[in-house]
Amino acid sequence: MQYLLLFLEGIITFISPCLLPMLPVYVSFFAAGRADRRGSLLNSVGFVCGFTIVFVLMGAFAGTIGRLLTDHTAAVNVVTGLIVILLGLNFTGFIRIGFLNRTIGKTANVENLNLFRSIIFGVVFSIGWTPCVGAFLGSALMMAAGQGGTVKGILMLLVYSIGLGIPFVVSALLIDRIKGAFDFIKRNYKIINIASGLLLVAIGVSMIVFALYSGADKQINLDSSTSVSDENRQKAPDFAMTDSDGKSVKISDFTDNGRSVVLNFWASWCPPCKKEMPDFEKVYRELGDDVQFIMLCLTDGTRETKESGERFIESQGYTFPVFFDTNQNGASAYAIRSIPVTVFIDKDGYITNKRVGAINERILREGIDS
Repeated sequence: MQYLLLFLEGIITFISPCLLPMLPVYVSFFAAGRADRRGSLLNSVGFVCGFTIVFVLMGAFAGTIGRLLTDHTAAVNVVTGLIVILLGLNFTGFIRIGFLNRTIGKTANVENLNLFRSIIFGVVFSIGWTPCVGAFLGSALMMAAGQGGTVKGILMLLVYSIGLGIPFVVSALLIDRIKGAFDFIKRNYKIINIASGLLLVAIGVSMIVFALYSGADKQINLDSSTSVSDENRQKAPDFAMTDSDGKSVKISDFTDNGRSVVLNFWASWCPPCKKEMPDFEKVYRELGDDVQFIMLCLTDGTRETKESGERFIESQGYTFPVFFDTNQNGASAYAIRSIPVTVFIDKDGYITNKRVGAINERILREGIDS
């Protein structure tokens, strides 16, 4: 959904009052020195590549900064959500933020435009028009920062750039045929601006709600749990995971051998996960011969990798068995929405208890006893 919203933001940026009135100028640049349609297409693609390069670099930076703040993800999402709401209100015209509505222009002659020059033109455009497209570009960057990952930041701004770029390329090819559509948009700028601004406000509100909702999950009372009565016992979903040596194993490999299992979902970026681990280590050292501990690291390849999980465990000196959910099989099978989550499975492979949020030594022992 986030990527779809970013794509739509790119399209809306294109029809904003900053860009659309200038479209004939851009199209004339694309056709400069190249009267054929193929030349216009090539120049427009180069132009799109130029501003995409800059926007993607900005996304990588925003995502990297967000990643450094992963211990404060909820706070980051709330702050960035408030900024997006502010940008949306500015776009609707309900409030006015001076520097977001100011532009500085410089005249330049363009002759014999080619692919390389078009790319440079796109780079200059991305820098020169950043204040003008600041509302939606800023929203995209805030979303990238909230995700807390360099790769995700790159992907998010790439999707935004595609949404902005496709109309440029289409317009370069069909400018005469779609003139009526542009005239309609110009006549209804006020309505379009209000609708676009409200979309930004909705995105900002959703970011805040998501942050608060996730935070509530992580701060769940330590004594809350889901116990399973004998008559309503549920078979523990089986799934493939990998151990530290890269070998594939399943929960059933242990329950088939008559062992009960403590299954814990965690990640090295998760503060509540790290808070409960000393208690897991203590109980494992005492009961590890009788109970199979599966400390399952949720590795999505960006925010958490097998290497980052192993580094964390090694740095803390933990000895409990660590496994890796590299394909998100476990997270999907157990419908994990937030972490940490601890599931207690008896020797017959049935779930006896499930805890959401960080637990302490007493609750861990109670779960094992169950």
